[in-house]
Amino acid sequence: HKVGTGALNYLKKKRGLTDDTIKLFKLGYSPNDYTTLIKFLTKKGYKTNDIFDSGLIIQSYNSNGYIDKFRNRLMFPFIDNAQKTVGFTARSLDGKDPKYLNTPETIIFHKQNYLYGLDKAKVNIKTQGSVFVEGQMDLISAYQAGFKNVVASSGTAITTNQLKLLKRYSNEITFCLDSDNAGINAVYKGVELAEKQDFNIKVANIPKQFK
Repeated sequence: HKVGTGALNYLKKKRGLTDDTIKLFKLGYSPNDYTTLIKFLTKKGYKTNDIFDSGLIIQSYNSNGYIDKFRNRLMFPFIDNAQKTVGFTARSLDGKDPKYLNTPETIIFHKQNYLYGLDKAKVNIKTQGSVFVEGQMDLISAYQAGFKNVVASSGTAITTNQLKLLKRYSNEITFCLDSDNAGINAVYKGVELAEKQDFNIKVANIPKQFK
């Protein structure tokens, strides 16, 4: 759709993703409008309370009504191991903060228990071990390049529950996070948590010019 042209150009021209990769990860775009999604879902028969509870709309600042939570953002669905969408993360395309906006905690989405990409990586993790990266684009770019045993924490701190999920598939883990201070600190924490669960741990050393 022409409304999504800017988001599509960002993915293909700036980030180098192919059409097949975009379709595989079901990437999309939320229009720069306050009521596109709520009108669409209401017309489909969904109740306002359910849409609100799913984290897709929020209370309007100026009235008693509701507005779309995600606007003018690149959309990454959170897909679980049963291939069901349980939430979203959304990247700002106009420089507005926050850069990434997540679905809030809901009855079906708990960020401490969720690993982005595990639905696609779990088979390869069994034979190759897991590679832990920081964000969605890190994972998707790696997957397109042929590394299909990668999972991401989706911008949240690495948790014990996430590592327990990985432990079901392999005892091997490699942390491959940004080489900035935040990434280095996340590696230290991840290693500490992984040691408590007796993982065989490696850390990928990324040269600083590549972040």
